[in-house]
Amino acid sequence: MLVLIGAALAAALLGLSLWTSSASERSSGWDTRVASSQVTDFARLTVPASAVDVRWGYQNGLQDDLAVLSFRLPQDGVDGFTAGLGVGQWTEGSSPAGPALTGFRRAGAPDPTGSLPLREGTFESLPPAHEAVATTVWLATGGDGFTQVWVYAANIP
Repeated sequence: MLVLIGAALAAALLGLSLWTSSASERSSGWDTRVASSQVTDFARLTVPASAVDVRWGYQNGLQDDLAVLSFRLPQDGVDGFTAGLGVGQWTEGSSPAGPALTGFRRAGAPDPTGSLPLREGTFESLPPAHEAVATTVWLATGGDGFTQVWVYAANIP
């Protein structure tokens, strides 16, 4: 009887331990192992074939999902990329902060805080699940013939 109680207690503690680690993994951060297509589908954009150094991350949040994407694009591909986004107006932007900056860092993307000046544009879309998503894109022109692109997308409450 004592052995059965001990075994039941051990099983309960193991189950609690597994549940705790699963819960903390889900809420603790960014997953860079998801397919890039999941990120681009969520953000409602396509990475141009000429893009290089593509990095991404996805967070399945408790309430909202978040996605980041970063890549370098040759200068001659920037106008075509930005024209297809549906951004109403591009402005001089500030560096990403908060969850966006955390996501870029977790994905191993170049740090946007040192890349000024930045152009910034935002658009909203309805993915197939009919949840509204806001996508913000930052662009920094480099002296090497490439533009660094950072994309952050999140559910709109």
